[in-house]
Amino acid sequence: MAKISAIVLSPDPQAARAAVDSVGTQEGCELELVVVIPGAAALDADPAFAPEARVVRLPTDSTPAAVRNAGVKVSTAPYFCLVEPRERLVGKDVLARHVAALEADPTAVASYGRTEVDEGPGVVRARPERGRGGWILRRLVQHKALVASAASVVWRRSLLPERPWDESYKTSSGLLLALLVAASKDHPFLFLPDTVARTEKKKDELQVLEEQVKVFVALLYGATKLEERLDARVRFRLARHLVALGKHHYRQGDHARAGRLFGEAVKAVPSYFKGRRYQFMNFLKGVIAG
Repeated sequence: MAKISAIVLSPDPQAARAAVDSVGTQEGCELELVVVIPGAAALDADPAFAPEARVVRLPTDSTPAAVRNAGVKVSTAPYFCLVEPRERLVGKDVLARHVAALEADPTAVASYGRTEVDEGPGVVRARPERGRGGWILRRLVQHKALVASAASVVWRRSLLPERPWDESYKTSSGLLLALLVAASKDHPFLFLPDTVARTEKKKDELQVLEEQVKVFVALLYGATKLEERLDARVRFRLARHLVALGKHHYRQGDHARAGRLFGEAVKAVPSYFKGRRYQFMNFLKGVIAG
């Protein structure tokens, strides 16, 4: 029976309970539970954790990447799943199914499935609506919710760096996207066509948008030249994020920065505003009138 490490991140034991409980119900695989809590006190005996859980204590000021990398460092299984705050696994055999798929295809760096995203009172959507395996970089760039949660992915340790998460990213969305992009450049992914995790909808906050722009810029202007279709999709996604950032700064009254961001969007995709000129002008009119 293959072994897998489930790494749960949480700011406190109470917040970890739902995630730990969802891990504890998993069947069909040898499971190692690791709980990483920044600023943790003596928590080993807390009822939120199973007796066999390994609790990792880190300083309160640990970076998000350091927290994640610490969990990977102390885990021992050849596969691992990261469960972030406000996430949990869905179903009792999802980890076993991920592992079985990865055991059957040693070339795959990870296996991912659908996530139930709680978008508000009574509204839950499964993301992605349509997933696929193989070389997913193009779809990952094109579809914002292709991988909608960290908990929906099981990683093969041997095909990742020793410290998988990049210290230059601070948000959970930026960290996940950067790792997905880096891994999907060199290795195929597997897709389980079922719901495997649940999470709350994340807002596109300013820092999240900035880090996603950083990921796309690094991909676009990296050492490896992108093939034409992928290049076009990265540029389009980059332009959308630059416009979103520009709108934010325009609303804050920083028209000069907004103008620079809109200009960079045009440079990335000269035709971006053509099909959206009325929508964009209506936005400007509304801002000016407001």
